[in-house]
Amino acid sequence: MIFSTPLWQILQHALASRHNTTKFTLLYSNVSESDILMREQLEALKKQHPDKFNIIYVLDQPPENWNGSTGFIGKELLKEHVASPTLDEKVKVFVCGRLYCLRFHLTDN
Repeated sequence: MIFSTPLWQILQHALASRHNTTKFTLLYSNVSESDILMREQLEALKKQHPDKFNIIYVLDQPPENWNGSTGFIGKELLKEHVASPTLDEKVKVFVCGRLYCLRFHLTDN
């Protein structure tokens, strides 16, 4: 996934509003740790809004000392970090990435 400008703008706008109570979880997948774009900015945003913004980094080729998630973003990772679909319209999911990756990892093939 290349971190998207529209998503960054949504996060900045929503988190800056004291009236917005939306909680965000960003599942951010990269090949290696050095591939994580905007990490400093994202970590700063997380530090500013610890109750409203969380980041789950996922690496396909993690270093030995990596404590985060590994592999790809798939159904199990989504079940672990995204609210239940039974909440209907209270849950919004925005997806960014290569279509073939999304189809392969998020469908029953």
